[in-house]
Amino acid sequence: SVVGRTAMWSIGAASKRAAVLIFAAVLAFIALSFRSLRYTIFAIIPLVIGMIWMLGVYPLLGLKLNPINIAVIPLVIGMGIDFGIHLAHRYKVERDIGTVYRYTGKGVFLSAFTTMIGFGSLGLIGTFGSVSSMGIILFVGLAACLTAAIVVLPALLRFDSKRGKFVGKKDYREPERSVS
Repeated sequence: SVVGRTAMWSIGAASKRAAVLIFAAVLAFIALSFRSLRYTIFAIIPLVIGMIWMLGVYPLLGLKLNPINIAVIPLVIGMGIDFGIHLAHRYKVERDIGTVYRYTGKGVFLSAFTTMIGFGSLGLIGTFGSVSSMGIILFVGLAACLTAAIVVLPALLRFDSKRGKFVGKKDYREPERSVS
């Protein structure tokens, strides 16, 4: 019906606007939190890459974006940004990628995985098509953001632009010894 199509178009248009506004708000809050453009970029890159991957993988699965699916993209933004934020914050404190991924990485992975299972179950057992497609896009979106946080972010964090060299472990210096 014409009314149904108009309503679906309105939902899609409003969701796109919401996604842009949410992304801008998230970016502003991250910048305020980190007080560093470099770490803000580190935190946001897994989300951006994950969203691109999500939008690329979704059609490969034979699925099409519709206004209902587009309506959940702000949820992917809100949940997908967490991975980069937690890992970048810990790296800013620790300055050791191994420590970051050994401790914070485990928590990020477990939290993301359990959330993905919950949303994925909607995709698997959802009898209503819209609920099922929402579950699938949330699962794919979070999986893409998590993968970007685990694979891409460490490569970015390894490069310390202030020093212009790759860093891994904390830089420890031998204490100066006095000659007696």
